[in-house]
Amino acid sequence: MLKITFNSVLIVILFCVFMFLSYKIWLSENGFNRLLYLEGLVREEETINKNLVAGNLAMSFEVESLKNDESLIEYSARSDLGMIKKNETYYQFS
Repeated sequence: MLKITFNSVLIVILFCVFMFLSYKIWLSENGFNRLLYLEGLVREEETINKNLVAGNLAMSFEVESLKNDESLIEYSARSDLGMIKKNETYYQFS
């Protein structure tokens, strides 16, 4: 006859709990696969943020240059806005 002891029942119960938790970790929709997916999204967002930070640094450098250098302001006004000084003649060839 099969002898069932407290220890064997406890081992079976613990094994069942372990299997249930393993299922939740590996196979459920909020398990390990979801974790990997979210980590990939985080890496993508970090890359986007790094690019935006680099763009912000370039813009802040340009702003500081425009604040401190009048010849750069004049160049920017002439090239971007088409401004000319008094007594200058503007010729456009096409």
